[in-house]
Amino acid sequence: MITNNTPTLARLEDSFSSKGNYISDVYDLKIQSRVGRLYWDAETTPQCGVSLFVRTGNTKNIDSTWSQWSAPYTDPENSSINIPDCRYIQVKALLNSRNALDTPYLSGIKIYYVQANLGPRVKSINIEKASAKTVLPVEVDKTKPAPLPAKNTRSLTITWTAEDPNNDKLNYTVSMKKTTAANWIPVKENLTEPKLELEMELFQDGNYILKVEADDALSNPPGAVKSSFLLSSPFIIDSTPPVISSFSAVGPKVKFNVQDQTSIISEVLYSFEGKIWYPVFPVDGINDSRAESYEADLKSPGTRKVFFIKARDEYGNSSVFQAEL
Repeated sequence: MITNNTPTLARLEDSFSSKGNYISDVYDLKIQSRVGRLYWDAETTPQCGVSLFVRTGNTKNIDSTWSQWSAPYTDPENSSINIPDCRYIQVKALLNSRNALDTPYLSGIKIYYVQANLGPRVKSINIEKASAKTVLPVEVDKTKPAPLPAKNTRSLTITWTAEDPNNDKLNYTVSMKKTTAANWIPVKENLTEPKLELEMELFQDGNYILKVEADDALSNPPGAVKSSFLLSSPFIIDSTPPVISSFSAVGPKVKFNVQDQTSIISEVLYSFEGKIWYPVFPVDGINDSRAESYEADLKSPGTRKVFFIKARDEYGNSSVFQAEL
């Protein structure tokens, strides 16, 4: 028989060879792993048998850093592989026969291993600005007193990304503290999803940092649990509205001040009798600080006597002031 790629000249006979080798592909265990027992399925007779050999390494390509082939394993049900932890493994099977009319048949090989547990990693934390949400009553029973008005709450949406080299299921703990504080405040434990809604009204206004810790306790025994954490960039919690003060009206002109203790004033509007709202800009022409002074020319208010001012900070907190002109 003649073959190509590469060319070979071979002769086929109508009998079995006395021995033959099978060498497996290099198998990637993905992570440094501890190898346990080796099993195989084979049909043999007293005249023929199968023995297996193993070699290991930590590089994809077999080179001088790989181990030599092990001593032969001959028991398909009780072969414990005593080798150092490794990333790559290869198996060689030797089939032999003392009878040219008899041959072994190898149908499967199994190797049990456990990956070294590597710790998870929190890669990023994202904190979205406050968003308003209205919490409505579930249902209204007309036979009972009317429920309280719907509560308008403000929250921060916190999301993060994390990864685990072993693809373990991760458990998260979120804590936070003021940037000038020493102690962390536990916010939420035993989270399995990388998301949290943080109600700002539960915390004093100020500058904070957040800590997200991930552990793999859901996939490993206590002694093997690994964890890591990541700190967020500083962010602001502001749930207090601006204060409108020092209002005065002289003829068609009004003056007033707006101040917020935590964040920048973002918008100020005025209205007669709360119907149509008009913007008013600070004296310096731009809303860019926590305290601003305003002047507005009302021109001719006519018969309209009730004057409203609405001020909002950059986190959506607002206050309303009204006066009789």
